[in-house]
Amino acid sequence: MARLALYTKHDCPLCDEAAELLRRLAPEFRLDVEEVDIEGVADLWQRYEDLIPVVVLDGEALLYPPIEESRLRQALAGRLALGDPSRGGV
Repeated sequence: MARLALYTKHDCPLCDEAAELLRRLAPEFRLDVEEVDIEGVADLWQRYEDLIPVVVLDGEALLYPPIEESRLRQALAGRLALGDPSRGGV
């Protein structure tokens, strides 16, 4: 199962939408999704404050807003090497 982080902050409607999308896609892409509130992490806040929400896979930013389903699917499919069980793909 691939580990994916969603960097968020409070009162962020785009973050809520991205989290819901990831919850829907997690089973299909075999994702373990963790939401990270960057407001409590100084280095992440300085780096991503104006870019939230950010989808992060293996510690690398994968997608910035707008986080649309088609873009997210394409990014995940490319990075997870679909069909390769060692990468957690489907």
